[in-house]
Amino acid sequence: MRNGSIVAVGLMLFFLGIALLFSFMYLPDHPVLFFRVSGVLGLFLIAAGLAITYIGIYRYVNPALPEWREGTDREIPKWVEVTENKESKPLRRRGIEPFVYQGYTLYKRMVKLLSGKWQVIYFFSKRLPKSGEPTSLPPGYKVGVNKRSGMPFLMKVR
Repeated sequence: MRNGSIVAVGLMLFFLGIALLFSFMYLPDHPVLFFRVSGVLGLFLIAAGLAITYIGIYRYVNPALPEWREGTDREIPKWVEVTENKESKPLRRRGIEPFVYQGYTLYKRMVKLLSGKWQVIYFFSKRLPKSGEPTSLPPGYKVGVNKRSGMPFLMKVR
C-alpha cells in the first residue's frame, strides 16, 4: 500500500470508532449490552485508526523504510546441480590448447620471489587449481615422470 492509502484507512477507522462511541451516547433507548459492545468496539477502532495513521505518516516522513510494491518481487534463482566429471579437461582459454599428460593438465602461475622479482612456474594437476591457468608445453622443455609418485614434471631439453 502507498503511504497515502495507509493514512486514509487509518483515518476511516478512527472516524468509524468515533461514530460508534457517539452512537451509544445519543441512543439511550438501546439495551445496555449494545452500549458495552459499541463502546469497546469504538475504542478499539479509534486506537487501530490512530496506529495505522501514525504508520502511514511515519513512512511518509522516513522514506528510508522499504515500501512493498506489486510486480517488483525478485525471482529466486533455481538450484543448479553440478556434477564433477574427473575425466574432463579444463576449458580452453584464449585459444591456447592446454597440454595434458596421462590425465594431468599443465598450468602456469606467476609467483613473487623473496627478492621481489616475479617468476613463472609450471605445474601439473588433475584438478582445477585455485590459481593458475592452463597452458601449452613451453619451448625447450620435455615431460619426465617421477618414478616413485608417477607425477609428471618438466625437464629442460639438452
